[in-house]
Amino acid sequence: AEEFFDLESDPAEQINLIHSEKHQEQINEMRRLLIDWLKAQGDYIDVYAMPYSIHGPKPHEIFKNKN
Repeated sequence: AEEFFDLESDPAEQINLIHSEKHQEQINEMRRLLIDWLKAQGDYIDVYAMPYSIHGPKPHEIFKNKN
């Protein structure tokens, strides 16, 4: 989950502005900076891609079969 706060007006981080139209340009710039930094570190995974599907039994199915 993404979070974006105005620390000057909301130092306790109570109001998440991630969906605020007013802040989208700044949010997009911070996303771009994060992705650039992750790529530079060699630790890039597309965080906005669809999740991988799980093949085989799900964790709860494995534990259920052991009992």
